[in-house]
Amino acid sequence: MSLADCDVLVIGAGATGLTCGYALHRRGCDVRVVEAGGEPGGVIRTVRVGGYLLERGPNSTLNTSRRIEAWLADVGALPARCHAPPAAARRYILRGGRILPLPDGPIAFFKTPVWRARGKLRAMAEPFIPRRKGDADESVADFVRRRLGQEILDYALDPFISGVYAGNPERISMGAAFPLLDGFERNHGGLIRGALKTAKTRKADPDRPADRGLYSFREGMQQPMHHAASVLGERLHLGCTVREVTAMGGRFRVETDGESFTTHRLVCATPAFAAGDFLSALLPEAAALLQAIEHNPVAQVYLGYRREAIDHPLDGFGALFPSREGLLTLGSLWSSTLFPGRAPAGFCLLTNFAGGARHPEIREMSPDEIQTRVITEIEPLLGLQGPPAFVEVHRLAHAIPHYTLGHTARLERILTAVTRFPNLHLTGNYWQGVSVADCWKRGLALADRLAVETTAA
Repeated sequence: MSLADCDVLVIGAGATGLTCGYALHRRGCDVRVVEAGGEPGGVIRTVRVGGYLLERGPNSTLNTSRRIEAWLADVGALPARCHAPPAAARRYILRGGRILPLPDGPIAFFKTPVWRARGKLRAMAEPFIPRRKGDADESVADFVRRRLGQEILDYALDPFISGVYAGNPERISMGAAFPLLDGFERNHGGLIRGALKTAKTRKADPDRPADRGLYSFREGMQQPMHHAASVLGERLHLGCTVREVTAMGGRFRVETDGESFTTHRLVCATPAFAAGDFLSALLPEAAALLQAIEHNPVAQVYLGYRREAIDHPLDGFGALFPSREGLLTLGSLWSSTLFPGRAPAGFCLLTNFAGGARHPEIREMSPDEIQTRVITEIEPLLGLQGPPAFVEVHRLAHAIPHYTLGHTARLERILTAVTRFPNLHLTGNYWQGVSVADCWKRGLALADRLAVETTAA
């Protein structure tokens, strides 16, 4: 087994780790990146099958940062970026067996059948709801019930939580999952009041781009990951599973199933449960806390149909299915509406999601059973005619971290345990945001810190 030495070793070549390693390399740092999988990107993975472009993980991200735009330009992926059409702003929701458009403005809010008159009136009372006393962790469900009412929870926030976290709003921490909205109440007394008082500040943020639209890339979300990997070259070690991390004086020794590394600074950018595995000998308390972070299972069911075999116009981002509707399917994303090249000419691609915290039993279901259930559920909703021309099922047993109640306190305890090793850095999508943009920003920010440290050393 060979022994390699470097100043910074990054474990994990997902959105956070690969971005961090790339940025450090571009700043002249001696960095290596190791990744257990055979491709860069972690859960960001794109494949082409039978003329369809399938995203195994995230399908898109929002344009939230000028810094990310600069990184995409530097990595050479910006010319391949494709923006979603205006129709992507239209979202649908299932209620009472009907796919209904969500309102896009105040007038539409009053007219929409998505919420009943009583529910709308309750939501409009939000500015008059008193601020909550105390600072105990509160679930998203309790927060929304208290400020906006049960109906908004059932037919707005519940499906949204399923779309982002595949999670259960009764168990997700408001402060961990939505710190901005939580802060609106804590600091300003309410959601509307907080949004109005902070609007100018947010618009003046120098990192805020003018166009905050949805985007992907011509060859999918993995395209910039491939670009970054090509620049790192031999500094990226794929198919390299980390088995154990030990301390050697002022350095770390990292044992993998292919090589051993020594490094002065170590970045762990893997899923929480993976970091818990290889840190168990070095930091048993932190490792146990990392392994306790839940990750929900998600199955993606890709369906290809001839356009004329779908009655629905598919004129939007997709549709979310609230838990009250009792379906295995969480929602349907209309991939071929959003970006070009997702399906052969004359065909449409529907990317459907099932399972999540609502149905963890999906881990044990067979692909055929998942496929049958999803098609049976969405067929009458979208007016699907006949069998699909293309079907594929892809399942992730531990897809998305669940920011359950106590998540922030858990992270604080992990940080306290890690203070024994100032040159050990934990990061990933279980820290302050699960979106691709959140992870890219986190990787770039950590690279800034480490670059300063290595220069000063």
